[in-house]
Amino acid sequence: MTGFLRSAGLGVLGLVVAAHLGRFFTPEFPFWDTILTQQYVHLALAGAGVLLILSILTSLLKPVQKLTKVNRCARCGKRIPKGDFYCPDHLRQVVHEYQDHNR
Repeated sequence: MTGFLRSAGLGVLGLVVAAHLGRFFTPEFPFWDTILTQQYVHLALAGAGVLLILSILTSLLKPVQKLTKVNRCARCGKRIPKGDFYCPDHLRQVVHEYQDHNR
């Protein structure tokens, strides 16, 4: 998510810069004036700024999310120790199903 927001914000900034460079090098084309109105440029820069700020916020909140994440059993949803996939009851059940399947 963080990478997507950062890429989108930088992409919008890149489009604004590319449009200004296009207007600088080819001023004879009339569509630059319709694309690069002050309202559109301010809107694009504000959108890019919001995307970049959101990417920074999500990258700062990622460690907090890891701290609050609780491991749960894949079958019943009970809390389990870190690194486990199943609670003890379902672990036995899965092991027995695997052994029965391989016979």
